[in-house]
Amino acid sequence: MDCRILNLQRPTGGGSSLELNSLGVTMADVPESLEALWQLADDLGHRSSVDPAYVLDHIGLLLVRPLECWDSEYTPVNSLTFAQSGEDGTHFSLLQIEGVDLASAPVVMTVPSAGAEGNIVVAADFDEFLAVGATGGWFTLERLADGLDDAIEELATADPDPWSEHEQLLAFVRERLGVEPAPLTLKRLDALQQQFGEDIILDEGAEASR
Repeated sequence: MDCRILNLQRPTGGGSSLELNSLGVTMADVPESLEALWQLADDLGHRSSVDPAYVLDHIGLLLVRPLECWDSEYTPVNSLTFAQSGEDGTHFSLLQIEGVDLASAPVVMTVPSAGAEGNIVVAADFDEFLAVGATGGWFTLERLADGLDDAIEELATADPDPWSEHEQLLAFVRERLGVEPAPLTLKRLDALQQQFGEDIILDEGAEASR
């Protein structure tokens, strides 16, 4: 499941990302809550005749299925991407750590515009990732690369209009998946970097630019 362990090369020359559905990743490896999110997207897509990959766009999740080794210079080589935020190439991946099952892997956000420093661990596992964005949406996470205080405040702030498409979709996700919102705090964010930051492995070119 680690792109390096599989001896795979990222595509060059603007090629597409490398799909891993036929290269060792099975449904048994994927977090149950991610499977549930995929099913939710399938159901919404069927109802609205919209591609399931895009049905959660309004709350900051463009789903990537199957998991992929993402084609980005600054994406950790030991990660598998499951979603984009829809803004500036920002994407979310499960970080592969030796001895840790994929189903329990932490989530790293990659903000390519921030360079080698644009990798931020935003959750200890996928369940926490859902909880982190369940109030303000997941697109706000990208702003952590620019200013912590504003981003943290936005993550904890619900849409004042309970009937907006944004809030209605978040409410549906919370109810369907049984998510209890737990927005990030500065203390929690720092703890995640302390615990998992050293597990982020970049390719040689990106590492040299740090």
